[in-house]
Parts: sequence; structure tokens; C-alpha cells
Amino acid sequence: MIKKILPWIINLLLLATVNAEELNSDNTTVILTNNTPVVLQLKINLLTEDKAFQKGKDWDGNSLLLAPYETKSILWFNRNIHVKSDQLYQFDIVIEHPNYHHQDLIISVTEKGKKIYGSDIYANLTLPLQIKRNILVNNHFQLIAADFWNNSYQIYARQWTPLTSLVGHYHFTINQPQTNIFNTSSAKRISILSYNTQFMPFYANVINNLNQPDIRVTDIPPKISSYDVVILEELFDKDLRLKIIKLMQVHYPFHTEVVGDHTTKALTGGIMMFSKWPIIKQDQIIYQASADIDSLAAKGVIYAAINKMGIIYHVFGTHLQAAEVNGGHDARQKQLLELANWIENLNIPPHQAVLIGGDFNIHYLSPDFIVLQNTLHVKLLDNIGYPYSTDSDINTMSKGQHRSRIDYIFYSNLHLTAKIAYNKIFILRDLENVKMWPSFDLSDHFPVVGFFDFNE
Repeated sequence: MIKKILPWIINLLLLATVNAEELNSDNTTVILTNNTPVVLQLKINLLTEDKAFQKGKDWDGNSLLLAPYETKSILWFNRNIHVKSDQLYQFDIVIEHPNYHHQDLIISVTEKGKKIYGSDIYANLTLPLQIKRNILVNNHFQLIAADFWNNSYQIYARQWTPLTSLVGHYHFTINQPQTNIFNTSSAKRISILSYNTQFMPFYANVINNLNQPDIRVTDIPPKISSYDVVILEELFDKDLRLKIIKLMQVHYPFHTEVVGDHTTKALTGGIMMFSKWPIIKQDQIIYQASADIDSLAAKGVIYAAINKMGIIYHVFGTHLQAAEVNGGHDARQKQLLELANWIENLNIPPHQAVLIGGDFNIHYLSPDFIVLQNTLHVKLLDNIGYPYSTDSDINTMSKGQHRSRIDYIFYSNLHLTAKIAYNKIFILRDLENVKMWPSFDLSDHFPVVGFFDFNE
């Protein structure tokens, strides 16, 4: 009887500040993030002598597939009413890699019923072909690094108790660190990264999930430090922009101004370029065409002529019209023409490389992408990474329902052509900082890097 009455009393106290629909004080939830490039298969088994502890009533969790970089709530179980005193309930989450059968990774969460109220809980981890170990014993956040499945992995484990709950919850992440390996030691090879950072003004948080921008602005620079050139979009907030400039200078001693820095519009264009190599010339334009809410920003193009060990690269970064409504589609088409005409009027020697990157807001399967290619004299390059640069299915900062590839790095076919060229979209998250959990995405876009080899 006490097990039934005590949580009812506590719930009444909590209801003074918490919406009743958000309150589920007696259940523990287990969340799993598959931060790897492969589909993982999950099975959940309950080991207990209590035959009355029923699936669907006291707990639930099913076999399922977890897509690459996907997060799901995979298990819940009751922590009080039907939990018997001194009884053990062990939930085994069995995780199978598609290429390594019979080498399962097992996360075990066990509860033991208490006499008066609730249950104690603890977690174990069994890595493939290894012995079981206790985790989260003396802390609520833990990293376990290990080699298995023919690769190096990191297992992150977090236990926390929300203000709206009487019991703790678990979030586990299986992380396979990503590597972008491309040797650019040669002057005739170059790597260029483009990243829409979503550093909007603070008031934009009303309609967007800005996800702790003061933490994100510190986290991003060291994670994008290994490229020759970086183009950043949506550096709209002035304070955040000044902070990221300072932090980026540790890795990139040269940078341009922001597009539209002296505009009379409400916002600058938010585009900047950073380089490891001297910028010998820079320029910018603000698009004449704009529509709808985009008209509040001085969107345009940043240009930098970069001298990499005697080889000159002409790099353009842009952010095209986003909104489709109220003339947005036509404005984007006009912006493409403005960009193409400006590049042409610069009279860049045809034996030098012209590279164009940014957020184009045009999906590569859209008919408009053909217009983009013809207008800018570029072609779609292979993407060897994640298929989408915006994906609401896996990105906690991305609103709505959409999966699209709209961020690219191109080279101009009217100028020096690359012998090897490809793009790679990759997932950028901050798993190391517990303050970012569970929304550890660093923008509503994923970065894209272009690798180019201009050796003859």
C-alpha cells in the first residue's frame, strides 16, 4: 500500500510546478544514440523471477533497427508499484553490428526492489568478446573507449534525473569517431569546409532551437581546425561572431570581413571565410534580389584570393535565399545570376582554380539544381559521407520534416579543373560536454568538406 500512496503524495507536490502530462515519475527511460555509419540491430531481454512483471504494463521495449546517427527511446520500466521487494529485474539491451554476428555489445540495466518505495538501479556494460564491467558507479557521466568490431569506438553513458521525475533515466551513445583523411600538403591540393552554424540573434530562439549557442560557439572551432579554408554561414549574432573569430584564429590566422558588415539591414549576411594561408585579396557583394524574411539580412557572397604556397585559389562563399514563399524561388534564381555575373566580371585567369561553396538552399534532386549547374558552370560532385546536410530525422536542432542535401563545394568548369574532387558531409556533435546532452548537435546543418586535387 505504501508503494502506491507515497508516489501519489509526491506527485501532488510536483504538480504545483509541472504540467501533469509531462509527469511520469515512476518510469525509467533508456535512450540510445547510434553515432556510427551503420545500422545497428537491438534486442531487449528481461531476466527476472517475477513472472507477474508484465511487458506492456510494467515495462516495454522491442527489437528494432537503429539507423546511422539516430537516437531513440528504446526501453522503459516501472520503478515502484509492481516492483517486488528485493527482487531483481535485469534488462539486457543486446546490440548487434551487421558485419560482426555473435560479437554483441550488451548494456544491462538492473533494478532491485526496495521495501518501502521504489527500487535501486545500476548499469553494466559488456563489450564484444570482453567481460562485464560496472559503469556509472561514482558519477553520472562516463566515457569508455575500446577497440571492437575492427574499429575504435567510444561508449558514452549518462544517468540523470529530470525535475519532472522521481527516478533517473539513462542515455547511452555508441560513437565511431569520424576521420576526414585527405593529404593536402601539396600546394596543388586544397580542402574547403562549409558550415551553416545557425548563430542567430538571441530573439530568434522564439522560432528556432538555438541550443545553447554560447557553448556551441566554443565547441565548433577545434572540431573544424584541420582544413585549408573554412566558410561559415549564419554568423548573424555579433557577439557570437566576434567570439568565433577569436577562437578560429588559433587555427586560421587569416580571415575575411563578414558580408554586409556595414549594411543598413537588420542583419549582416552572416558569411565569413577563414584560411590557413594568406588572403591576398578579398571582396564581397550583397545580393540585390531577396524575398520574405530573408530580406532582413544582407545575404551575398564573400570572395577571397588565397595564396597556398605560391598557388592562387579563388574561393567564393555564399548563402542563397531560404524562404520559398512570397517570391523566394525567383529571388534565389536571380541570386545565382548575380553570383555568376560577378565571378565573370572579376576576370579570373582560366588557368587558376575557382571554388564556390556554401548553403545554396537547393536540393540536388530538384529541377532548380540543373539551373544552378548551368548558371555557375559547375557539376555535382560525389558525396562520400552522410547523404544529407539537413536531416530532421537525426538532428535535434532541425525543425519540421525534411532531409536534403543543400550545402556544397564546387569547382568552376570555366577555370582550372580538378583531377580529383569530391564532397563529404559529416556529422558534427559534441558528445564530450555533458551540458550539451541530449541535444548535442552543433547546428541545424551538418558541415560539408570539399577535397580537390589540381595536380596535372
